[in-house]
Amino acid sequence: TSVQLNFERFIDDYVFLCFFVGNDFLPHLPSLEIRENAIDRLIKIYKYVMEAYPDPNDMYLTKNGYVNKQRVQFVLQELGEYEDEIFKQRQQNEQNFKERNKRRKLMQAEQDLRWMKPEAVGHSERPEVFNNPREEAYKVRMAYKDAGSNSSSAAKIKLEKMLIKPNDDKAATSLKRKRDDSDDDDNEPEDLVQLYNDGWKERYYKHKFGAESVDRISKQVADEYFKGLCWVMLYYYQGCPDWKWFFPFHYACFASDFKNIEQIDVKFDRTAKPFKPFEQLMSVFPAASSKCLPPTWRELMTRNDSPIIDFYPTTFKIDLNGKKAAWMGVALLPFIDEERLFAALKTVYNDLTENERLRNCHGSHLIFTSKKHSILSDNIRNAIENGTAIENNDKDDDANDDDGDSKQKAIPAAESEPNLISGSLRKSSSYSMIYSKALCCEFYDPTYSKEFIFPAVMLKNARKPDTVLRPQDLDRFERYRPVIGMNRRSDFANVAASGHRMIERLVQKEHGGEQYRNEQYHNQYGYQNYRHQQYNLPQNSSDNRSYPID
Repeated sequence: TSVQLNFERFIDDYVFLCFFVGNDFLPHLPSLEIRENAIDRLIKIYKYVMEAYPDPNDMYLTKNGYVNKQRVQFVLQELGEYEDEIFKQRQQNEQNFKERNKRRKLMQAEQDLRWMKPEAVGHSERPEVFNNPREEAYKVRMAYKDAGSNSSSAAKIKLEKMLIKPNDDKAATSLKRKRDDSDDDDNEPEDLVQLYNDGWKERYYKHKFGAESVDRISKQVADEYFKGLCWVMLYYYQGCPDWKWFFPFHYACFASDFKNIEQIDVKFDRTAKPFKPFEQLMSVFPAASSKCLPPTWRELMTRNDSPIIDFYPTTFKIDLNGKKAAWMGVALLPFIDEERLFAALKTVYNDLTENERLRNCHGSHLIFTSKKHSILSDNIRNAIENGTAIENNDKDDDANDDDGDSKQKAIPAAESEPNLISGSLRKSSSYSMIYSKALCCEFYDPTYSKEFIFPAVMLKNARKPDTVLRPQDLDRFERYRPVIGMNRRSDFANVAASGHRMIERLVQKEHGGEQYRNEQYHNQYGYQNYRHQQYNLPQNSSDNRSYPID
């Protein structure tokens, strides 16, 4: 292609695609599971969209943290085409796993059976006498073989009768417990949604959201989810765009629910402020952790007549949502109502002590460094002494000295070089006395105009890490095997280069010079080629920043 490719923007797009698998702010899409190679699937779709919908103006999903709505629509629409297939394949894989697990547990339980029951010497019960010991031993071996290869109940019962006596209650109980353990999967909660059967979308929104109509709720959830994608991307690349935003649902929508996302009105409020420390703890802590708060604040979490007592339930439901462990499920806790919370806190703010008021403030950033740190300490010392950050009447760099009549002087923010350090420094009188061999400075963030955009580029003079792999590390005769998911095992048969040379000589000798072909199977994992499909979307707009920030 004649289009100049930008590796940095490919990295940014990869970061964005990972958001669909879930992060701290958004639940993952139901069709994407990290253990099902979801990222690999997204990369395949991303490559397909690049080829099927070329755009010389802007072919990337993001730019400087802003989302290109049209390009993202292509990716989501293509993923939505495969959701039904993904859910059915997931169910099939789950059933296969359960069957294998059952067989493994049954075989393990049967292997643990004792061939002979130990008896105390001098026991009154006489040992059983066999007329033909060889024949009986043969029967035992055959029964054990049948039980190991055939999971039928008849084979298992036959083996149990031959190895365990009816009055051996302890051994019988042990075997029953192991058999029950093998059936644990059958005792899982009933799956009411059944994503693998027709009508899965209607059932999903009915049981997860309590909605009878799909169209309205699916659009509402999809719109909020897309806003969340934009919020998260800006959060990492431009700073928090809105401290009040949150995703107001416990569950995500489906990829097929994202329709006409270019029409979604994405707005964020840059003027919003973060909660103060105690307010934040009141928003995220359960009542059991109230000891971290002032006494009267704790009562709001535990008192029966508290106006916000419903924010802190002592019991709540956990939806396993297809998972096996409770910690992997969805905790159905209520969302905090900010207005109600602040109204209740007004009644207890006057109870704070002076120390608690200080703890409940947004303080400045602190930079600590040893005086022996040749680079950082010199920079801070020069900033303090030479007036590049502050003007200080006391030129002594001893950390125990007072600041004197120090006056803060900000370092101007150079918008032409946004990656340079900017802001303001001030020698800290509160913390510099902790260690006599340390320097401490307060750092204050610089301020920029609302229109300023930080370019997502590699920092100037950045040093790239050394290359780990060398050309000689790649064997041209060996197939490339990517690491799939989190599993690094590579249990595949392999023939070394010397083996291929030997095979080639034998083939040429026996078949009159016919060439042995050692082909590389690049598509060994069975990925399907994604279909080309036209979407009724507006023409591309070169403006990546398609939503305002107030």
